[in-house]
Amino acid sequence: MDSFELLEDKLKKMLDEHIITKSWLGTIYKPTGKKLKRFRFYVDPNFASTLKGHINNRQFTDIHKIKKCSSSNYLIDIRITEDGNICLFQLMEYIPYSFVPASPVVELHDADAKIILTWSKS
Repeated sequence: MDSFELLEDKLKKMLDEHIITKSWLGTIYKPTGKKLKRFRFYVDPNFASTLKGHINNRQFTDIHKIKKCSSSNYLIDIRITEDGNICLFQLMEYIPYSFVPASPVVELHDADAKIILTWSKS
């Protein structure tokens, strides 16, 4: 199983839980019917433990301090509505030879979701 197949497995679990669905429009957040846009980027390994702390404490106001990079063994996979009101994301870690979950899937709403949207676009 390659690294992104694990991400898709997690997506399938979410589909099974009826949180999201796929349609010709893309990935949809079922409770609201809003389309989710996907962002993926690598996180500087020096900030991985800090990011895990943010996730565990559900504290995202300082997440903009987490540095992105062009390549790393940490990948963040984000699904977010265009208005930034709903966000689902998960930190993945590369363990040879695939990315595996390094955090649970986090579901955020409103202000916290908008923080992640701003960070993902920076």
